[in-house]
Amino acid sequence: MAGQLAGERDELAAALRSLATALGDVTTFIRENRDALKSDVDALADVTGILVRQQKAIIEILDVTPLALSNLNLAYNARSGTLDTRDNALGPYDPASYVCSVMVDLVPAAQIPKECFALAQTLNARGLPMTDQLRKLLGLPAAAPPAANGAAAPAQPAAPGLPAPPGLPELPGVTRDLTVGGILGGTP
Repeated sequence: MAGQLAGERDELAAALRSLATALGDVTTFIRENRDALKSDVDALADVTGILVRQQKAIIEILDVTPLALSNLNLAYNARSGTLDTRDNALGPYDPASYVCSVMVDLVPAAQIPKECFALAQTLNARGLPMTDQLRKLLGLPAAAPPAANGAAAPAQPAAPGLPAPPGLPELPGVTRDLTVGGILGGTP
């Protein structure tokens, strides 16, 4: 072992001289650029702190952005230069059902217009979807909650007595899309 170290004495001495030169260069660099280095390190500390505080938001953005961009791409209609969207904010309910349902929650039963009662009776008689508030007007129990697996409730069958959308034949047992997009013949 001693003989091996003695044989590498020159290489070790050259490495130490090179290290001394490099340390001198680093010291000179730091001395000449002290203020710039300090401000850069301070700024880096600020950026690092922000990234740490916003880590959850950054992760969520990275998780959601690919799907959002894909959905945007699918909604873009190059022929018309528009975004084709399908608003289903009210769910399977029509605007009248929505307004009457809001009134059931906000005003006493005596002040609810008779039209809301008539609407609830008509929807119930035809087996159409009803809000829990309209069911309450008729003294019916609330609708069953959605399935535990998160699946949507089954689609309502076409109601008897309602015409089929233009251009489509009336088919027994066929479900009908009662949203604006479905009524106008749009595709889901």
